[in-house]
Amino acid sequence: MPPVFRRVALAAAQAAFDKKAEGIVLYYAGSSHPLADYLLIMTALSNSHMETLERAVEECLKMSGLRPLRRAKPESEHWKVLDYGDLVVHIMTQASRDFYRIEKLYGDARKVHFTKRPRRGPAPFVPKPAGGN
Repeated sequence: MPPVFRRVALAAAQAAFDKKAEGIVLYYAGSSHPLADYLLIMTALSNSHMETLERAVEECLKMSGLRPLRRAKPESEHWKVLDYGDLVVHIMTQASRDFYRIEKLYGDARKVHFTKRPRRGPAPFVPKPAGGN
């Protein structure tokens, strides 16, 4: 497996997890697939969530020096595709994911498991009880 794109794909999956993507699946197709070595699929819960996930993945990969080579045109509110060469990211609504079932296209690909780490950062704000110091 190309180690650079493996790390990048895992980082993109973690960025999606941090922004509450659902149904995150990462596949390694290697030379068995003509388009990309890695495929990342996730579900967005709304249009604004889809935009948030797209931005999070792009910002994460930009820190690795990568920008999308191509995007799906025309833009869709049901399915976004970011093509990074050896990594293709699909951000879909649940309805689109159920209808197109693109996971079936990668039936011979190997699922890559990633450890979903809690987001690092400041602790959430917890208000003090009324009357307490």
